[in-house]
Amino acid sequence: MSRRADAGWIRLADKVFGGLLWLFPKPLREAHGEEMRQAFRDRCREVARGERGAFRVFALELLPDTLRSAGHEQWSASFDQMRPRQLLALGLLCCAATGLLFQEQLNRATLDLVFKAKYALRNYSEAREALKQEAQMRRLADHLSASGNVESKALAAFSYRFLYTSREQLYQYSDDRGGSPLLGKLVADGDRSNSAAIAVLGAHPDVYPLVVALRACDPALGCNRALAIQHLTERDPDNAYAWSLAFESAAQNDDRAAMGDALARMARSSHYENYETRVRRDLYETARKLAPEDQAFTAAIVRQTRTAGYQMVGDIRHTVRWNCSAKPSGDAAYNSRWIQVAPEIRPDCLRVARLLSSSSNVSGAYWGWRQIYLQDPDADSRARAFQSLRNAQWLWMQARGSGSTLQADGSWREWTATDWGNWRAAWASGDGEIPALKRWLASQGQPVEAPADYQMPPL
Repeated sequence: MSRRADAGWIRLADKVFGGLLWLFPKPLREAHGEEMRQAFRDRCREVARGERGAFRVFALELLPDTLRSAGHEQWSASFDQMRPRQLLALGLLCCAATGLLFQEQLNRATLDLVFKAKYALRNYSEAREALKQEAQMRRLADHLSASGNVESKALAAFSYRFLYTSREQLYQYSDDRGGSPLLGKLVADGDRSNSAAIAVLGAHPDVYPLVVALRACDPALGCNRALAIQHLTERDPDNAYAWSLAFESAAQNDDRAAMGDALARMARSSHYENYETRVRRDLYETARKLAPEDQAFTAAIVRQTRTAGYQMVGDIRHTVRWNCSAKPSGDAAYNSRWIQVAPEIRPDCLRVARLLSSSSNVSGAYWGWRQIYLQDPDADSRARAFQSLRNAQWLWMQARGSGSTLQADGSWREWTATDWGNWRAAWASGDGEIPALKRWLASQGQPVEAPADYQMPPL
């Protein structure tokens, strides 16, 4: 009965092993070389039949044993009997022995080099992509800035400020966390943002452009933010957002009296509107009109501004939400919050929470329902708030997860220009963040309220 032909990889491995036999002295190769190759082929056939693991056989057994045996045989031969090829073989074996002896240290150094090269390549690629995205956003900002319309100039100030702030946050990371030497702070965009904001605020605009310009106003560069906030509270006194800015300004100056007044006015307000949804709608629509045939350009603008609300926030410790929050689980710094040291503000904080819970701002609604659930003294009110809290958190998590889609195999797929176009369409009405998110979820066949099996993290 004829033997079945060996697999191609066995024939190749046999040739490689035949080359390794050159490391042995010539007399030994001539006497036992064929026997050694036959034993090697038998071990390969064991691997091919699945009887032994390939890594264990080749890396842990055959290679170390071959190098050890060859070294022993070469060392046993007298130096004066060695030919130049045998001396070279002995040198190679010494290098191999050194490598095996210091294998752990060499592996660690090699892995360090590999990971550094990997991160450097990743950072370089991400930096180039960031530069491309920023160029698209700057194109839009320049277009808006050239307009004589006050609203457009306010949107230009907002866009330049977003470029400055997002780059600043990216640049602060170290190399192994996404930073790159290609990226530096966008000082010029910061200056453009502040200049545009000052021009808009000096024109005594209506409430909407006033709010948008305020997002770009930098007191360190000469913009009178305190005066602009005062104008906003005078023109829109029933909007809790205006008073939240007044509270933040007072907290930065540690003016407790002004903080208390702003909190009380916020608690008596009729609504909360930060105009963020309208800003997104206007930026998306401007991008579409600027380049109606360029889907990638509009997608880049949508992608950039998706995180605008998170990027353009200063120190959260100065905000009403931070100072009025119940103790989060595991927060050792809770005692520094104003509600802890001044319990008399709790009623106003709870009224602010109820106001934000009814707003169309998804993070504000989540915070409001959370505080009602944690702080309301009425047990029935807390129980009623729980389902609303689950729904608000569900929407908040969906908003944070936009940009990639979980696929059936468990992997994540980055959004295409078409996906970003679907996201943009959900914001076209400009009627609020929560309605926009619900429209988008419905368009994707996703539930707009928390599913029954949705597990909330600890509160």
